[in-house]
Amino acid sequence: MKSFKGGKTVFTFPPQPFKCGGAPQKIAYLSEAYWRKSGVRENTTMNYYAQGPALFMPKHYGDLLNAIMKKKGINVNLNMNLHEIRPKKQIAIFKN
Repeated sequence: MKSFKGGKTVFTFPPQPFKCGGAPQKIAYLSEAYWRKSGVRENTTMNYYAQGPALFMPKHYGDLLNAIMKKKGINVNLNMNLHEIRPKKQIAIFKN
């Protein structure tokens, strides 16, 4: 986080089960706040990819979280599963 100077970022909500459904979003929010305070945010494109049809269920909470993402300028992509990462080319491949 400290060495990041801006660019494109990818945050994902993976399909496997885990205890905290909000954890994948929390790191995106924390990163956005840190980069805003450190002056890097204006040079950063943030992308969030969720495996389901909504950011969070029930839909009411998903709609609220979608509004927060929009306010923070985080691009939301739904129904997208991370399939492959090619680190040398800095490419993330998703399946819809």
